[in-house]
Amino acid sequence: PMTQAPPEVVRKAKNIQIVLDLSGSMNEPFGPQSANSDKPVRRIDAAMDAIDTFIDSRSEDSFGLTVFGKAFIHWVPLTADTSAIKYSRPFMSGFLQSTRTLTALAGASDHLVQRSEGERMIILVTDGKYNSEPDPERQVEELLSTFENENIILYGIFISEKEVPELEQVLCIQSGGGMYNVEDEMSPDALGELFTLIDGLAEVHFQMKEPV
Repeated sequence: PMTQAPPEVVRKAKNIQIVLDLSGSMNEPFGPQSANSDKPVRRIDAAMDAIDTFIDSRSEDSFGLTVFGKAFIHWVPLTADTSAIKYSRPFMSGFLQSTRTLTALAGASDHLVQRSEGERMIILVTDGKYNSEPDPERQVEELLSTFENENIILYGIFISEKEVPELEQVLCIQSGGGMYNVEDEMSPDALGELFTLIDGLAEVHFQMKEPV
């Protein structure tokens, strides 16, 4: 007699938008080996190393890259071809003024909701508190509403010896994510470990595989 095989279950893919701070302070040295080096590892270098490793570990997901300072640019729109993010690396340098984090998060959210399929996540990588925003209170309310209505989870990585900025941390927590701090004197590997932590914290959902 013929028997029917059980349906195949696969992990539900995620759409992950990396929101990367390119303000001038991201050129500051990072890691103990950079203290007296002629070629110090910059915060932006360590961030890109960690991003590349994280992307390589999630081959089933789509990624995009938004960079920001006073304005934001979707440098790499959401794509399953993550080589585009790797090729963008030579252009990643802290050269922008201001840190309009809320504006960049709103832009990344708008970009994510254009994808009707797959789960949605934003990972913010920054070394400073938001500034130069036109109306922070209104922007926060709108962001939280969008996160809730569109099922977007926000995680943050803060590269600084300073305390994690309160407002950005609240946004992360209320979305269902969290914000984590890595200090300059830590090993560059510490950034990669935070991405691994986020990967482990993010809920995994499964779905039936569509028949071919």
